[in-house]
Amino acid sequence: MLGAVPPAPDGPSDAVLEAVAERLAALDPGADTAVALTCPYCRHRWTAAFDLGGYLWAEVEAYARRLLHEVHVLARAYGWTEAEVLGASPARRQYYLEAATA
Repeated sequence: MLGAVPPAPDGPSDAVLEAVAERLAALDPGADTAVALTCPYCRHRWTAAFDLGGYLWAEVEAYARRLLHEVHVLARAYGWTEAEVLGASPARRQYYLEAATA
């Protein structure tokens, strides 16, 4: 596709992209991350793409923000350093968080 002669000035056409997507799906059916959805109220059904990379990044980012919040709260409440907060196990951090906000 990249070595097409003559090269497409605006990139590959929609037909080419569709053909490539179909071929890739045939080669690796497990790579299809579409999710079948049904509305519980009207029973309308549709398929939506699931962005696995985007989902994973959002989870990592949320975890990092929660961890930074824990560091902030515990450092402020107990005067601990970031290293001391992060050195505590998640269970101990949770206990101290609950104690600090009670």
